[in-house]
Parts: sequence; C-alpha cells; structure tokens
Amino acid sequence: MGQPEKGGTVTRLLPLAADSVLVEGTFSAIDGNDVTPPVIYNVTLQELTPILTSLLRKRADTVTGRVLTTFVDGDLIYLGGDFEFNGTYGAAVYSISEQTVLSMPFRGFGENASVNAIAKYPLEGDDALIIYGGSFNSLGLPELLMHNISIPMQNSTNSTNTSLIQAEQVISLKHATFSSVNGILLNDDTALICPTQSTSWALENNSGGELRVLLPLEMRGLKPTKVRLYVPANSLDGIRDFRIYSYPNNGIMNLTYVDPNTNEFAFCDAFCPLQLGSTLKDSVDQNIEEADLYSDDDSVYLDENGSFSLYLDSETKTRNVGYGRNYQEFAFVNDIMIDAIGLTTVSWYGSRGEFAGLELYLDAITVYGNETLNEPNCGSESAQNSNSAVINSGDWQPVLSLTDAVTNNDYLVSVVDDSSSITLYPNISYAGNYSILFYTPGCSTDNSCAQRSIINVTLTDVNDDLLSSNLIYQNNLENKFDYLFYGHLNGSSTNNGRNKVQIEFVEQIDTSASDPWVVVDKIVANIVELDDTVISNSTNSTTNSTSHMITTMSLNGLFEYSLANFSLFSENLVYENANNHEVIKDTNTFVGNSTINVLSGNLSETLSISNIVYSSDSRLIFLNGNLTSLNVSLLNSNLISLAVDGYNSTANDTEISSITKRFAKRDDQTIFGANFNDSVSTIENINDGVVVLGRFSMTESSGLQNLTNENSTTTTANNFALYSNDQWFSFGNAYVDSDFSEFTSLVLNDTEFYVFSSTDGTYLTWDNTKKEWSKSKDKLDINSAVTLGNSQQVIGGLSFGVMDYYGVNQGFFRNNDGFSSLDLELINGSVLTSYFLNSTFSVIGGTFGAENTTEHVTFLVNNTGVPLQEAAQWSEDTAVTSLYINTDQEFLFIGTNGSVQVRDANVTGLLVYNLKNESFSSVQPPDLSTTDGSALEVNALALYDQSSQLFVGGNFDLAGSLGCESVCLYDIENTRWISPYSGAQSMLVGGSVTDAKFVASDSILVSGNLTFNGTGSNFLVYDFSNNIFSAVGDGMNDTGVTEPISKFLLNDNANSALEARMAAIGSGFVIGYNGSGWSRIDEGIQYSDQTELSDLALVQLSQQNSNNGDATYFDSNKALLLSGKFNLTDYGSVSAALFDGTNWIPYVFSLKDSTLGQINSLLLEELYKSQSSSDLKTKTHKLSVGQVVGVSLACALGSTALLGLLYVIPVFFLLKGSKKKERVDQRIHEDEMMDIVNPEELIHEMDAQRNY
Repeated sequence: MGQPEKGGTVTRLLPLAADSVLVEGTFSAIDGNDVTPPVIYNVTLQELTPILTSLLRKRADTVTGRVLTTFVDGDLIYLGGDFEFNGTYGAAVYSISEQTVLSMPFRGFGENASVNAIAKYPLEGDDALIIYGGSFNSLGLPELLMHNISIPMQNSTNSTNTSLIQAEQVISLKHATFSSVNGILLNDDTALICPTQSTSWALENNSGGELRVLLPLEMRGLKPTKVRLYVPANSLDGIRDFRIYSYPNNGIMNLTYVDPNTNEFAFCDAFCPLQLGSTLKDSVDQNIEEADLYSDDDSVYLDENGSFSLYLDSETKTRNVGYGRNYQEFAFVNDIMIDAIGLTTVSWYGSRGEFAGLELYLDAITVYGNETLNEPNCGSESAQNSNSAVINSGDWQPVLSLTDAVTNNDYLVSVVDDSSSITLYPNISYAGNYSILFYTPGCSTDNSCAQRSIINVTLTDVNDDLLSSNLIYQNNLENKFDYLFYGHLNGSSTNNGRNKVQIEFVEQIDTSASDPWVVVDKIVANIVELDDTVISNSTNSTTNSTSHMITTMSLNGLFEYSLANFSLFSENLVYENANNHEVIKDTNTFVGNSTINVLSGNLSETLSISNIVYSSDSRLIFLNGNLTSLNVSLLNSNLISLAVDGYNSTANDTEISSITKRFAKRDDQTIFGANFNDSVSTIENINDGVVVLGRFSMTESSGLQNLTNENSTTTTANNFALYSNDQWFSFGNAYVDSDFSEFTSLVLNDTEFYVFSSTDGTYLTWDNTKKEWSKSKDKLDINSAVTLGNSQQVIGGLSFGVMDYYGVNQGFFRNNDGFSSLDLELINGSVLTSYFLNSTFSVIGGTFGAENTTEHVTFLVNNTGVPLQEAAQWSEDTAVTSLYINTDQEFLFIGTNGSVQVRDANVTGLLVYNLKNESFSSVQPPDLSTTDGSALEVNALALYDQSSQLFVGGNFDLAGSLGCESVCLYDIENTRWISPYSGAQSMLVGGSVTDAKFVASDSILVSGNLTFNGTGSNFLVYDFSNNIFSAVGDGMNDTGVTEPISKFLLNDNANSALEARMAAIGSGFVIGYNGSGWSRIDEGIQYSDQTELSDLALVQLSQQNSNNGDATYFDSNKALLLSGKFNLTDYGSVSAALFDGTNWIPYVFSLKDSTLGQINSLLLEELYKSQSSSDLKTKTHKLSVGQVVGVSLACALGSTALLGLLYVIPVFFLLKGSKKKERVDQRIHEDEMMDIVNPEELIHEMDAQRNY
C-alpha cells in the first residue's frame, strides 16, 4: 500500500469484498497525493480509491470537514462526521459500484452537526434501520420532523370569550426563605407571594436595596421562565429601575418584556424599567379603547380589562409575557438554573422603592412527593388547579428527618412495613402532547443503597385508562430519571378526572436488608406541544370532529432512519407552499415517532453520542457518550442500554421496551448485576456477546466464570470482562492501571486473538482459542483487523508506526515521540559515521554536501546542522570514516580515507579541529599512508587519557615517516605520531584494524583482519602501560565465522578479564558473545550479494523483555539495533531491525531511487561507553533525555511515515510511546548535561512474535 503522510494513523478497517477494505484514519496524503479518509484499498490490485478527494474537483459537490465514522451495508458505505457535502451536513452515503457520493434523503443534519457513530438494526435486511449518533439537533430537511396528525376530538370552547393560554405555572414559594438589604422593618416578606390590594414591601427612604428569595432544598436548580412584579395601585413611591440576580452564579439576568408605551417587545438587563400603578392604569385603559387594532393578531391577547400579553412563540403559545393594571411581567431570556433570585432596586420613584408582590413561573409541570412543596402560594386555590401529592398507604417522612447525611435535598421516604403507595397529580390544564419523567435520588448520599426497593410506577389519564407501567429499581448511586410516557393527555377538570402517577412498593432489592425504603423526589411533565384546539380557541358548542394538529419531534444527538419508510421518498410528499405558507402534508410519515426518536427528543441539546453498539446476543443497543437529559446533568462517559423487543414491520421502527440501565463514570457502576469500582470506557460487540473495557475491577453477586481456568468460579475481573449468554466471564488477568478503550480481534494461523489497548500505549493480547493470555512473543500491537477470505487479513496498528518509510534526501532522528527530520537537507553523497557527545551536540561525517555549504562533516546542534567554521577542500574520493571528540571536548578528530586541503597544506588520514577556537589546528598530524598500494582506512579512534594519546587504527603502515602498521598513537600535547610498540615487540602486528574499545583503564580490545606474530587473529589487546600487544583466549578469538569482524559492541561494563557480553557484525554475520564464547544470532536474516551490515547499537527498554529471559548476550531490559541494508525472513527488506534476544523485528525501511536504502551509522548515546580510558570510570546503564535515537542514512531521508497498514506482514511488535520532554539548550560538556537531565528510557517496551 502507498505511504500516508507522517503523523497520520489508521484507526479502523472494515471489509468490503474478498480483496478490498475500507481504511479510516487521520492521514491526509498518500504518496504525496492529497486524500481525505476514508479510502478503499484493493489488496489484489494494490490500488487506492479515494471516496471524497475526487469530489473536490466538482464545484457543486465540495466536501469540507472530516469523516469520523462509517458503516458498510452491502454496496453502500454510510458516512458520518463533521463535514459539509452538497449543502448538507454530517451524513452522506457512498455507492461502491457507482463510485459516487450521494446526499441522504433527509439532507443530513443541521449546520455544525457532527455524526460520531452509525449502527444498523436488524443487521440483515433491506428494510432495516440506520441509527445515527453524535451531536446534532435537527435534520437538513427539518419538515420531516413535523407531522400533520388527524385526531378525533370533542371540542368545547367559547368563540366570543377567548382566554389567555397560561401553560406556565406559578412556582410555590410558600416554603422559600426571604432576606433583604435595606428593607424597612414593617415589611412582611412572605405576604409578597400572595399579593392583595393592601400588600406593600418597601425600602428605606432614598436607598437602593435587595429582596432575595432562596428556594427550598429540593426545589433548587429550577429554571424559571418569567417573573411577575406587582405594583401598588395608588402610591407615588415605587421601583423605577431594577435588575434581577440569579444565584449561585451571581449573574444579572437578561430579560424581555412588553413595553406598555409601545406594546412591543423590549429587552433589558442591569436597568429594567418598572412603571407606577397610575401609569399602568393609563396604558390598559388605552388598550381597551384600541382593542380593534389587535383583534386579528394571533400573537396578542387582550382581555376585557385591558391587560395585554404577547406570546413569545405565536405558534406554540406555551409562554407569554405582558402587563396589567397592577403588574408587569419579565421573561428570562436564558435558561439558567437557580437556587435563589434577587430583586435589586437601582432607582426609584418618589422617596423610596416599593412594590406589592412577586411571582415566579415555570413551564415544566413539577409535582413533588413532599406535599409541602406543592402547596400554592395562596391557600384558596383548589386541588385540581394545583399540583398535589396524596399518600395512599405507608408511613412517609422527609429524608432530613431520617438521616443527617443529606444536606442538599428533602425528598420523601417511606420506610416500608407492609405496603407503601403515593399518588402524584400533575396540574395538566391543557390538552396536548407531554413527556413525563420520574426522578429518583441517588442512594450514595443518604447511605440507603442496601435498603432501596423496586417500585411500580403507573400513569393513568383523566378517564382512568392506563397509559404506562414501569418497574423501577431505586438502588441507583447518583440521581437519575426514568422515562414514563410520551404522548397525548387531556387537561384535568375534577379530582376524579385527573391525570395521575401512582407509585407502589413491589419488593426490596436486597432481601437480607431490613426496613426497605421507597423514595419519591418528583415527577416532571414537559409540554411538548398543545392541541391546535387549545391554541386556536374554537366555538363554544360541543361537537365530535377530526382535528389536524402539527406535532414537531425534537432530535438531540440520536436519529433512527428507516430504510423502508424512505423507499418511496419524495420531498413533494413532505410539504407544500400555499399562499406563501408552508403546509405539512399528512403523507409526511417518513420519520417515525419511534422509541429511539422519542428518546432523542428527551435528551439534552448539548449531549454527544460517541458510540452505538447493537448486541444481537443480549438484544441490547448501547449508546455511549456524554449524555444528559432534560436539565438533569449526568457525568461523562455514560451508557444508555435499550432493550430491543424487535422490529415493527408495520411502523418500520425499533421496538424498545425500556431504558434498562444508565451508567455514570463514578466510584461504582452496576451492569447486568456486576459491580464496577471505576469507569467502563468502551463496550464492544463480538460474535457471542459483548466485551467491556476500562480501568476497573469488577465483582458479581452470583459469581464470575474464569476463562483462564476452564470457566471455574472467580470473584473479580480486571480491566476486561465478557458478557455472554447472561453470564459474566473474567479473563483472569491482574489489574492494570491503564484506561483500556480499544479492542480488536483477528485470526493468525487458526488462532483467534483479542487485542486490548489503552490510551497510554499499553497493549495486551488474549489467545481466545486457547483461552489464555499470550506469551510475550505473541503480543500484537494493533488496533484494527479484518479478514478477507480464508487466507488473507488486513491489519493496522502502531506496530508499523516504527516501520517508517523515508524518501527525502536529508538526515533524521528519532525522539521519544517519533521520527523527525533534522534541520539539514543533504543534496548529495551519504552519511557514513557519527559521534554522539550529548543530547544537543553531535557530529556526523561522510561524503555528503548540504544546502548550508556543509561538506563531509557537520555539527548537529539542537538537531540543526551547523557547518565547521573553517572550510576545507575535500578531494573527490575522500570520505570521513571515523570521528571522536576528546574527553575535555577540546578537539574533534576526523579520520579519513584520503587527503583534505586545510589552508595551504594537504592532510591525509587524520585531521584535528579545535572546538574552542572553531578552526583547524595549526599543526596537523603527518599523513597516514600505505606502501603496498592498498586503500587507506582509518576505522577506529580512541583516547588514552592518562597520557593524552589518541589510538588510531585502520589500514596503513606509515605515519609520516614513522613505521606504524595497523595502529599508531598520536601524541596530542606534542602533536606527533609515536609507535605503539616497545622495542622488543616492534612490528609484530599486521593487517587491518576495524574497531577498538577500552576494556580496562590501560587496555584496549582491538578487532580486525589482524596478524600477530604471523598468526591470523580476530582480536588483540593492547596494553598502554607496557606498550605491548597480546593475544586473547581461544574462546574470544574463535568467532565461528571466516570473515573478519567489522564492528563490535560491549554489552556490559568492560573488564580486563574479557568476560563482558558482546555483539559483533561483519560481512554476512551477526554474532553474540556470552562471556566465554561466540554464537551466531542472525537466524531470521537472509543474506545476499546486496546485504550490507553497517552499524550496531545497544538500546534500553523501559521494561523487562520476556523473550530474553536468560539474558545470554545482553540484559533483558535491552535490545540490539542493527542497521544497514538486509532482508528479514518473515518481513522482507529493511534498513534497521531490533533483536530482542530471540527474534529480529523490522524497525526502519528506507528507499533511495526506488530501491532499498542503507543506514550506515546509528547516532546515539552508548549504554557502555568505551572509546576513552576515562569512560570506564563511570558505569552507564540508562540514557539521558533528548535526542534518543539518531539515524544517519546513506540514502535519502524524509518525513513521510508508513500508513500502518501492511497486509503482507503477519507479525507485529510493541513499541510504547513516552511523554514529550522539552528540549534543553545546547550543552557541550557532559558533566553539565548530567547535572541538568535525569536518565530516561530510550526505546520503550518491545515484544514480538514470529511463528505464524
């Protein structure tokens, strides 16, 4: 597959056909071509088909935004997201056969909509339902939500005496708490709630002030719709300007009112005007005289006394605001929950502020179980004209009288002896559509969870017909509501003909608990829409007729789209325009009034659904997201589960029996009888049930079955649990403190695996065939997989995030978060060698040229290429082959294979650059050369600190005129070459040196194609104290291979006994040394004429690697990193790979001119430094923060990363990311670096499997 842009990932794979998949993700380009995911990938043809990108060429079909989710249904791919397409938002559909994107018949959703989830029920069939979830509140064709319904009605109204529709009801303030600032002592605060002609409340003379009303505990959080202020009839004193504060947010309310001077809407906030009684009298008298002006205005109500009201919505008429002879009303513009309200007087008429009464109104009909909260402000109101609660049986008490634990509520509690029953009567005054909710306080506050009960809640109408019956479990931890009813109700007229909700005790949940509780908080009847007959006020005769009313459905983040209903869809059947008015047709039945759509209307406008899962095994639909409903805020990451009774083929909708559970992210959750002590992040559907993931431990009252132990009984499940066939199963794992949120399954070699992954990069693999957790070699780092036929799968995941592809000519490095390009663009040549000093300063060398005039050598300062400050002229065939900076960071030593012109002199073999003076040293070493015509090589540089001697090894036999074969010492202080040999041992060493590492403070181990006393040798030891070479033992010298070693690596702190573990490479081999002998460790590498092994490094893992349990060649928390150009048996061509002690894992894949590129040098801090004698004084075990792994490539390097989708690779490995670290300023000196930076992990935990 092509390569997507770096930073993009594959998030989901869906099968389309036997050889193609749908790829979702966050990438934005593939092979340099802009694409918008998702795309279709054909495995056989290896072709990509963009779904959306091609549409950018069509002016009318421009796609902007993102596709966030898809659902594949045969030839169609349903698309959801936050995109705009063809004038529609959030939803579209793609035809695979026609390769065309089409708008949905309902025109998507409203502007700024976001669709996050799409599901289907039933899963099979053309007449199924597509369920959309996300964040939206309407359809692109909103008329689909409006239904013209014919209803048989018995109408009784008075055409000559119409009345004001007062759907808003007065809030009872009888038990509110009143307080004031600057009120006079004679004020009777409580008299204000039932104003009379003699009522008056006044402030001190010439003083502003405030009256504050604090609601009773259980009523706090109401959202009042308006306030009515009464004024004294004949007083010259009064409030001129006021403002209303809402508490606890202490904000000034925005108000709208009818200006008596104009009879039009006006708005105010901090300075709202209130008129004197005399002025209001003049206004209403004028209204009487001008009544004919308003007779045809449906938005106006004018009564016979001149009181004037305007409906805020002339169509629904559920809210109004106005004024009369002794009052003015002010509607609240914003829906704000209040605990208290304050009326503040800013200015006044006469000598003081004064008013006569105050009423608050609410358009949600609320009945409290605690009857004292239902008591009307004025005692003369009849029962049928107010909300009421009647106890039928049992002993009921306010909760505050039973426990001190509750401080913010006072609901009603019955401690059940034999039976308990109570009936709530909502004051439903007008016929219309209503939704009724039943609220239950959480048991965590009053500590009554063990005592809570199951109750039966029934709703009957004015004719005593049963409308709904619900069994409700009351052991919810936090506050909740249950949906009782949505539909038509007639208004009440007498006590015996009232709508009522009856609550009865059924049984206690915990049969061992004594004194079971029944709790009743309140019911809320929300007005959805009033009947047309109520709104229009027809004749005063009683007739039987058919009424047509328009009902409007609400959508809040959830929508059920019936394929059958839309099979003959035409917009002409939805509505028509008549006389410039939109008329909804009775043929508009495309969007059903299903349970799911009704539930959507009762959810909050601000919710967001992130996932929808239908479990055919449990017959449940799960809604996952940030869910709130009707002013009751739930916590984040909630789930709603809907019990599916079936598909109604007549109504073409889903039949949902009840909302069975609601889960909030809290200390305890209960799902199907199981108790979770922390959050459930995700529920995923599998063939035989659902899998639950999260950061939790779970118990179940009837016991769990342990999958790892032949389904034996166990007590807990951690992080993961399976629910299947009405039984909970544990995976038998220990608790992991990670938030697991992603799940995928796949089959490898007839073995089914479940892969669980967390937000912090933790991956765990379950072998579902063997019912056991996979061994470390079986761990898979993937997040999506699909099966294509019997022999092929497409798999995506972070395993491929490190298998990166590069194709731009420059260097790059790997930090803790990923590969990044260096700020250095190479224009020719290659990088051959490097030297790491610290996290902000390194050197690279080779044959390259760069855009910043750098040639052959450059410093890397904070990942930016900085050229040498003094230029040199490099011969055409000269390359830099080795680099070293001495311990005092004073000199850079540069090994070359040819001559370099420095100033006016040619220097060959070794150059010295003064780092402090930023120039080449004035005295350069005499040339190194060969006398036999062989190529000059300088392969090894190391420093003997005690005498400031630089060990130089390679292929040469002269240093100036001094005979120095293979090895020569450069005296730094005296700027001269000296022979490494004592007089007695002169010239006993021959051949070529390839590498050198200190093994003791005065001894260095040398590798190469060497001879010693005429005998071939792979290793020798040089003793600086005695200036002699010596042979090594047979165990070390016998490498088991015929070719010489080109590089070797110490995998332990060095010791003179040569017992440190080691690794080495050469032409056609990789070998490891266990402290006593060598063995090949390159099983899995395929060698050919093109194979090049160039560098080797030991890297640190964040955790122990179980594949290296015996730690034969290096510790189990480390791994080998090999670079070059080679093939891995199970993977193909790579440029770098990791060895975990057992397996080789691909790490980097690079290209140069469409062929495999080669990595020549690995630039990183060594774990066991050994390039100078002083390195051995400090034992190193971990690397410092900063430039964690730097890779210098001989080929072109760049910033394009592999997509994460390689169907040809069946094996994966784990690479955990780490948190970002801020880069520090440039530091040259190592002690300075160590003082500032703490040790940190280099490469994170890595495990692999390979036998599939």
